[in-house]
Amino acid sequence: FFFKQKTAYEIVDCDWSSDVCSSDLKAAATHTETEILQVIGWVMGKNSQVDTFDFTADQLASVWNGFKIAASDKEAPVSLDVIGPEVEAYVQKRQDAYIDKLKTKGTAEATKFFADLKSKGGVQFTASGLGYEILKPGTGANPKTTDTVTANYKGTMINGEVFDSTFDTGADGKADPVTFELANVIEGWKEGIQKINKGGRIKLYIPSKLAYGEDGRQGIPPNSALIFEVELIDFKATPGPASVRSEEHTSELQSQSTISYAVFCLKK
Repeated sequence: FFFKQKTAYEIVDCDWSSDVCSSDLKAAATHTETEILQVIGWVMGKNSQVDTFDFTADQLASVWNGFKIAASDKEAPVSLDVIGPEVEAYVQKRQDAYIDKLKTKGTAEATKFFADLKSKGGVQFTASGLGYEILKPGTGANPKTTDTVTANYKGTMINGEVFDSTFDTGADGKADPVTFELANVIEGWKEGIQKINKGGRIKLYIPSKLAYGEDGRQGIPPNSALIFEVELIDFKATPGPASVRSEEHTSELQSQSTISYAVFCLKK
């Protein structure tokens, strides 16, 4: 089970036997066993992604019966060697249907969002469909795709949910800017950041085709439009072979933090 140290309602890796988790649980021992068991069941359900199967009440009851059989340490109702291929096909069919549902939902929401955005005015659009507002132009030259940039940013879904930010994730809640090659970010970033200068700030409204398209990313459903507010701190020419640098940078971003989503800015 996964609970973040000293932070309620967040799920991350946590060793129940560790001193940290044990002390936290002892300090917070104010709930009934029923509540604890319900949360254990909830965590198991979320880890199994049961919500992505879109089961009916009857289907969920059958799944629950299987869970009870497993909990009683009995064998599966049908030999896995016999029914395994059918189970795999069934699960794949359910997952495909769920992904298709997300794609349709993402497209519909993004279409409405951009239609509303254009009707309100105040946002400029490029030929590619990228929307942007220059909040602060900055000074000096503009970065190029051959440059390495240092920036702070906040990424949100179109419903306002923040999925990543460097503005307040550093020590003592301070900004923790990231450095990356402009050639190796999603198209919406690549195009948008070139529109401001050093010290500038821009708000980008990025359609799915300039972000992660039908594939999506962890925490970002397929066909999602994204909003980024970006502060360009500095930039300089990128030296050396791009392919080698890209691998090194991706590895560095992924190792920065177990809960950081800075990698969202990288290409597929």
